[in-house]
Amino acid sequence: MTKPKPKKKAPPHKRFVFHDQDTGVISQVLVIPESMAKKNLQPGEVFTEISMDAEIDPATQRVGPDGGFVAYVAPVDSARLLREIRVERNKRLSACDWTQAPDAPIDRAAWRAYRQQLRDLMDTITDPQNVSWPISPNSEET
Repeated sequence: MTKPKPKKKAPPHKRFVFHDQDTGVISQVLVIPESMAKKNLQPGEVFTEISMDAEIDPATQRVGPDGGFVAYVAPVDSARLLREIRVERNKRLSACDWTQAPDAPIDRAAWRAYRQQLRDLMDTITDPQNVSWPISPNSEET
């Protein structure tokens, strides 16, 4: 009787984060043997072993030069924000068009000033993420 050959032990699986070696942008996170990690590399990419319980969010993290994770905030698309502000400004102007009717029972001067502030708004914006909207005359805000 011959002894059965011992089965070859599978290499241990580890968790790796694959990222661009220059920018730290994370492309994928895999749990595989290290030999497979080397085969999964793309040009310009490196991998780093991480703990199995590490929380990784490629949208808000990058791999730093030391191999640790660093916070990442996507750049603001100012042009898109300005378009959205203009759309909102136009809605606010349209919503108070009725105030310009000759028989509207309102403080015409206050509404005229508010509407002018809305029209001038786009020329006064210095930070599209922090717009100072004019206050409507019928608002309870002060």
